Amino acid sequence: MSVEALPEEERAVVRLHYDDGLTQTETASRLGVPVGTVKSRSHRAHRRLGELLSHVGGSGAEVAGR
Repeated sequence: MSVEALPEEERAVVRLHYDDGLTQTETASRLGVPVGTVKSRSHRAHRRLGELLSHVGGSGAEVAGR
């Protein structure tokens, strides 16, 4: 599953955290948004990726942290 399937706002959070290794606080600063917004976008991105994986035969548990 490609992160490219995510909306831009969610994709940016995922890339900054996982690709660049930034913390949520650093990601928030880089994007100019509150930390709570980063947390919300991250949660939505993980949920969306889990749903997309379940449609292609995965359980989604790998992404959802289960």
